[in-house]
Amino acid sequence: MGRFMSVFTIAYHSRNLIEEQTLDSTAEVQRLLEQSRARNERLGITGALLFNEGRFVQVLEGDEAAVLEVMDIIRRDPRHTDIDVLPSRYVRERTFAQWSMAFVGVSPQAKNYYRDFSLREKLEWTSSTTDLLAALILDLIMVQGAVVPRRPRAQHHGR
Repeated sequence: MGRFMSVFTIAYHSRNLIEEQTLDSTAEVQRLLEQSRARNERLGITGALLFNEGRFVQVLEGDEAAVLEVMDIIRRDPRHTDIDVLPSRYVRERTFAQWSMAFVGVSPQAKNYYRDFSLREKLEWTSSTTDLLAALILDLIMVQGAVVPRRPRAQHHGR
């Protein structure tokens, strides 16, 4: 029981095509979130998705086989292109443990913060890291507030 447990995590960024493919991008993003949250909850995956400035940024964490299965689905999804998957790694604990899929979308606050973060951290998509993308999403969650799943993951508080 005292064995060290680790969590597999992977991140990617891509150019989103939703706004080019549909007139109602809000409805399409909502469908994407509902599908992702249901699948992630079923597979025990947590994570977060950023949809801003024509890009998707996503961090997934959980069992390696489950996360890689989801990444295969993501790679084939026609709603984005130019997918850059960052090196996977194991971490001690989940960063997004309370969300099956936290979401940060387009808002004036998010756009301003995204711009400031990009300048401050010298964010370049070609050299970004999982830690940097996770920090960006977490910061945006604090600035904007994440859209949380309708059925939050069960929390065990020893009751």
